Amino acid sequence: MSGISNFKFKPMNKIYIFSLLIFVFLFSQSCQTIIDIDQKEFQKRLVMSCTLNPDSIINVYVTRSVGPLASGLPLTITDAIVDFYEDGNLLFTIPHDSAGNYSYNFHPVIGKTYTVKAAAPGFEQSIEATTIIPTSAIIDTFSYAIVLNEENNWGSQYGLNGSITINDLPGENYYMIQAYQSSVDTFNSPTQINGYNLYITADDPLIGNSRDYNSSILFSDFSFDGTSYKINFSSDNVDTYSFDVHLQYIVYSLSKESYLYLISLNNYYKSNGNPFAEPVQVYSNVSSGMGILGSASRWEALVY
Repeated sequence: MSGISNFKFKPMNKIYIFSLLIFVFLFSQSCQTIIDIDQKEFQKRLVMSCTLNPDSIINVYVTRSVGPLASGLPLTITDAIVDFYEDGNLLFTIPHDSAGNYSYNFHPVIGKTYTVKAAAPGFEQSIEATTIIPTSAIIDTFSYAIVLNEENNWGSQYGLNGSITINDLPGENYYMIQAYQSSVDTFNSPTQINGYNLYITADDPLIGNSRDYNSSILFSDFSFDGTSYKINFSSDNVDTYSFDVHLQYIVYSLSKESYLYLISLNNYYKSNGNPFAEPVQVYSNVSSGMGILGSASRWEALVY
């Protein structure tokens, strides 16, 4: 420490400083690298986003791709021709509704194969994708228990221990479980219903969601194909204070492309901003390589 305390700063010679600045400038100029960007790599392409569900009408969102240096939201396409096919037969052309959303009052049918094709002026290639509406999940039993939290991580005194037993059909099947809580707000006029998905987790290595809190649990039947399987899950943020509180269990039977898209999207958000994580490519089944046409069937039950 004595050596540091006795250290005295000596001003550098002005000529030396000037020479150093010239060296730094020349060195920086010599190290400049010019990168030629091939604009063809970023040629604009159509992007499609749609999930078909027998319980809802058709909504197809059409945008255009943007380069890696672009900022802001993707540009919506309002003049596309969006054709809808069932089992290879053209049923109708979906009209544009608003802000790049193409909507039609039609409910897809379980077991049917649907294809959506889109083309727009100014784009060399049209796009298309296909999906099959999956059979609804067969739920045998479900249960719940409100428990006292040991640790108040979510600012809630009570938590949820729940379970759902699925009678899985033979073959590849994909599922998503959600727990939806709602309450009636009687202080507003007219009365409002407030609802949200609980953050839930399943400490089950067979479905790969051990202690991974999210608004849904995604899994396949790989480890229990064709059998009955019970999924236990929990939540730390159950509302027991609001008046007229209700809890719903929702199980989606997903098409394979919907499952792969959601899994890759979750992994993308987990790795985003982490310099040590490997880049994640979000899954797409659209011919342009961008977007998703998926499908799902919904089962739901009022728990309380």
